[in-house]
Amino acid sequence: MDTADGVRCSECHREVDEFTAIAERWGYWSDGCGELLAFCPECAGREFGGRPTESVPPAHPRAESNGF
Repeated sequence: MDTADGVRCSECHREVDEFTAIAERWGYWSDGCGELLAFCPECAGREFGGRPTESVPPAHPRAESNGF
């Protein structure tokens, strides 16, 4: 979840600034209702399986796929 001060993990509620979230490769998954939920690498690994660094997609996958 994005907050006024940064990004908060939906699972453990750890909060970091946006630059740290990008550097640590936080992942964002849809809740199915139009909202994106943020997950830190550790919680993403537990929630979605695999090693955290392998299960977390790039911070901005749409930008990479469009070449921007």
